[in-house]
Parts: sequence; structure tokens; C-alpha cells
Amino acid sequence: MTVFDDAIPAVAKLDPDAEYGSEDEAARWGATATTSPHVAGDAVDIGRSDATE
Repeated sequence: MTVFDDAIPAVAKLDPDAEYGSEDEAARWGATATTSPHVAGDAVDIGRSDATE
């Protein structure tokens, strides 16, 4: 999946203002799959099950 995959609702409905303007700026603020506290088991998202869409 990429940020250009319009077949995935969670990607297609992203707010363009939430993408930080450049890959470098996004890397500054966003965690990767290897650095995410979610992957390490230190964080969870709590919300409605349809929130991923």
C-alpha cells in the first residue's frame, strides 16, 4: 500500500493537509513500521471499529 493507493478507503480519504507537505517532513513527525510504539506494543488506538475507514 502507498499514499497513492486510491482503492484503499483509509488512504483515499486522507486529508491532504495531514501529509506534512514532503516525505522528509513526514519522516520528522511520523513513525515508521519499525519505530512505531504500536508495533513495539507500547501503544494502542482506541475508537470505533470503523475508524480505520
